[in-house]
Amino acid sequence: MLAEQGGRQETVAHYGFTPAASAALAHLPGGSPVADVVATGQPLFIGSASALARYYPQAAARAKRSGQRAWAVVPVPVGKDLFVVCLMGFGAVREFAAEERALLVSAAGLLAQSLQRARMYEAEHALARDLQRGLLPHGHLAAPGVTIAARYRPVTSGLEIGGDFYDAIDLSDGRVALVIGDVQGHNPIAASLMGRLRTVVHAYAREGQGPAEVMTLANRWLADLNTDVDLAMFATCCFVIIDPARGQLEMCRAGHPGPALASPGGPPVLLEHGDDLLLGVNADEHYSSVTLPVSPGSVLVLATDGLLDDDGADPGCNVRALLGVLGDGVADEPERLADKLLASRQRLPRHGDDIALMVARVDKAARPRLSAVS
Repeated sequence: MLAEQGGRQETVAHYGFTPAASAALAHLPGGSPVADVVATGQPLFIGSASALARYYPQAAARAKRSGQRAWAVVPVPVGKDLFVVCLMGFGAVREFAAEERALLVSAAGLLAQSLQRARMYEAEHALARDLQRGLLPHGHLAAPGVTIAARYRPVTSGLEIGGDFYDAIDLSDGRVALVIGDVQGHNPIAASLMGRLRTVVHAYAREGQGPAEVMTLANRWLADLNTDVDLAMFATCCFVIIDPARGQLEMCRAGHPGPALASPGGPPVLLEHGDDLLLGVNADEHYSSVTLPVSPGSVLVLATDGLLDDDGADPGCNVRALLGVLGDGVADEPERLADKLLASRQRLPRHGDDIALMVARVDKAARPRLSAVS
């Protein structure tokens, strides 16, 4: 398979041809079967080595040690901006009757459809990836008194866009808010709602609302959007405020998996305190929060269920794996620990899911104010 685009030609796939034979039949400056098919757009059938030598003596001289003794060069109509040629070799002299020529041309047409679908998939995947990145925080997150590492790993394809999100918010009074959540669904609507929900949570947090109040207001906002039962969408969320100066954190969970906390000198634990209703179900729901002590050097890990859920064969194995990695790597920098958590062996859920992950270490010294560094 050879492709020409913008005047450049390259071999994109090959099987059975030696490098010398492939180059002779495709790339010789003095003329080659592939070059002629590119120029004319018409298929070319060469039934023997003598026929190849008659029309392409230079190519025949270089290809004489190859195992092919007949060749078919067929254009693959992919699109205006890309010309693809399929070069096929046969081990014996061949007549290439009309029926066989028609069959090979038809096969090239089917191949063209496959390539067009592949190109469309790649374009859709790139669009989805760029949209997803545009809806999440840009650059490295930093906040006073807390060092943060964040990761997002999609497992969806094409235009399937996940609703996982995360954020870090400098509350200007020395506290830092961390939020992670997951809007149901994998489509542009879910991604759009994720971006809007993240903005809503960010705005309420900036007003000085506590975790429970932020979740209560965000829930009311989402429930008010769900006027059509058939189109209703829901989200899970975990909202944590860390106060490094006071050595405490305040947390509210709306149907989201609890974060893990590792304190210096102690084993990591899962913070399963409270688990209120997921967002968007009941507009009158009032959420609650819990306050816990947190010491300098402690590491908090927030994740979506793509990292925590498993296939059910060994329930809880992914959570145990996370706690094990966290316990061994509590002294690591958050960036390194985040990579270790993603690289840990996991039993993937049956249907897979995107992964959002935040690792936050409470520091002794204050960090710069929250910013996104490109």
